[in-house]
Amino acid sequence: MGNFFTATSIFTFLACLLLGGLYAWVLYGSNKSLNQNLKYALAALRILVVTTITWLLFAPLVKRISYTPEKPIIVLAHDNSISVAEIEPASFNKSKYQADLRKLTDQLSSKYEVKTYSFSDSVKTGLDFSGKGKLSNASGLINQLNDELLNRNVGAVIIASDGIYNRGGNPLYELNKIKAPVYTVAMGDTIAKRDVLIANVNYNNLVYLDNEFTLDIQVQAFESKGETTQLSVSENGAKVKQQDVAINANSFVQNVQIKLNANKIGVQKYTVNVSSVKNEITTKNNSQTIFVEVIDARQKVLIAAAAPHPDIATLKQAIELNKHYEVTVALGDESNTIDPTKYSLAILYQLPGNTNVAASLIGKLQEAKISLWYILGAQSNVGAFNQVQKSLSFSRANGAIQEVFPYPDPNFTSFNLDAAALKQLNDYDPLQMPFANLSINGNYTAALNQRIGKINTQTPLLFFIDDNGKKMGFLIGEGIWKWKLEEAKNEQSFPLVNELISKTVQYLSVKDD
Repeated sequence: MGNFFTATSIFTFLACLLLGGLYAWVLYGSNKSLNQNLKYALAALRILVVTTITWLLFAPLVKRISYTPEKPIIVLAHDNSISVAEIEPASFNKSKYQADLRKLTDQLSSKYEVKTYSFSDSVKTGLDFSGKGKLSNASGLINQLNDELLNRNVGAVIIASDGIYNRGGNPLYELNKIKAPVYTVAMGDTIAKRDVLIANVNYNNLVYLDNEFTLDIQVQAFESKGETTQLSVSENGAKVKQQDVAINANSFVQNVQIKLNANKIGVQKYTVNVSSVKNEITTKNNSQTIFVEVIDARQKVLIAAAAPHPDIATLKQAIELNKHYEVTVALGDESNTIDPTKYSLAILYQLPGNTNVAASLIGKLQEAKISLWYILGAQSNVGAFNQVQKSLSFSRANGAIQEVFPYPDPNFTSFNLDAAALKQLNDYDPLQMPFANLSINGNYTAALNQRIGKINTQTPLLFFIDDNGKKMGFLIGEGIWKWKLEEAKNEQSFPLVNELISKTVQYLSVKDD
C-alpha cells in the first residue's frame, strides 16, 4: 500500500499553498479601498479556495494496491465409466491406482489448490471409483472446467481415462478451451470391444394425460456388425413396445423413435433396454431408466340444469369429443354441492328455471368469476334471469313460446366455422324461446342470428359478451338435439352441431392473457 503522506505530497501541498498566498497578495496587497479586517478575511478565503483547487488539480493520485496470493489450480479427473472399471489390463492393480491417485492429491495440496472430478454420463466433484457410469462424456468435463475455472490460475489438468466416449463431442476439440497443459493417464483398453448399449434417451419429463409422447433413443454398437438386437420399452415393469434393430456397421449409431401413450396420472417409470449380443463385453450399459410425470390438464365443464333434457346429452357428447375436456352434469339439488372453483366453464341450461332458480349456484359461480354460458328455453324463469345478471334482459314476457330459426352472422370472427357446413342451418328445425322483447346491455358478438319465418332479423340467437374480462355466452332457445337428428338423416352432413358446441366451449373456457 502506498503512503499518502510522502515527501512529494507534502511539497506539492506547500506549493499549492504558496500559489494561493501569492494570488491573494496580488489581488489584495495594494488595495487601499477595503477595510483592513475585511481585506485579511477575503485574502484568507482566497488562499483557502485557490490552494484547494490547485491541490485537486495537481496533487498526485493516491494509489492503493493489494495483493492476494492464489495457489495454482491442479485438476485431477477420473473416468468413472463402465468401460474403465470392467476392462483391467494385465498387471494393473486397481487398488494401488486408487491409493496412488489419492496420495498424489494429498501431495499436491501442499503447494497447489487441487480440484478432483469424476466423469461418466455426468460430472461430479470428488473421486468416485465405483465404475457405475453407463456413458462417457469427456467433453462435458472439459466444458464444466472451462465454465468453473475461467480466468483462474490453472496450472495443469490431469485426466485418467481410456479415451472412449459415447456422449458429447470429441474431447480433443474441446481441450483448446483450457489455457493450461493437459496430462493423461491411460486407463483400460482403447480398442473398442464388442458391445451394444443405450447411449442416450431424449424425452419430455412432463406430459399430459391421454397425450402421445415420443422417446428418442440412441442405440450404439461396437464390433457387432451383422447382429440384430431387440429394443424394448417397459412401463412400470410391463413391456409396452419392442422392435428389432439391425446392426450394419462395426461402429454403429441409430436414433429410434418410440411413441407411447400417457394413460395414467403420476410419475411413471420407463426402462429402455437392448438385448445383448454374443460375447458382449458388458451388459451393464444395455438399459436406461427414465421417469416421466403425467399430469391431468383437462379442463372441467359443468352443465347445470333443473331437470333432464335431450339437449344436455347433445352438449355433453359434443364437449367430450375433445379429450382435453371433462364434463360434469348436475341436475336439480345436485348443484348445491358443486365447488365452482374446479371448473373453467359452467353451462346453465334453462337456469334460473320455473322449478329451480338455482340462486345459490349462480351466486357462487359469479363470485368465483367462472365463465358462464346461459341457454334459455321454455322452462326458463325470465324474471329471475333478469335479476341474476345485467347483460341481457327480457321485457313484456307473457309466458308464451316463440320459434326461431338460425342463420349465421357474416361478421363473426371469434372462431372459425366451416362456411359450407353453415348452409345446413337452412334445413334445421327452429329453437323454442320465451316470447318477449330482448335487450342487450353493451357490446356483443353474434355467431348466429334469429330468423323468424322467412325474415332474417338482427336479433342474436347465439352471442358472446365480455363482462369486465369474464366471457359470457348466450343461446336463446332450446332444441339443439333436433339439429343433431337432422344431421343424422344425411350421412354426408358435416357435424356442425358438434363443431358449434365444441368451439363455443373452447372460446368461453380459455382465458385471455
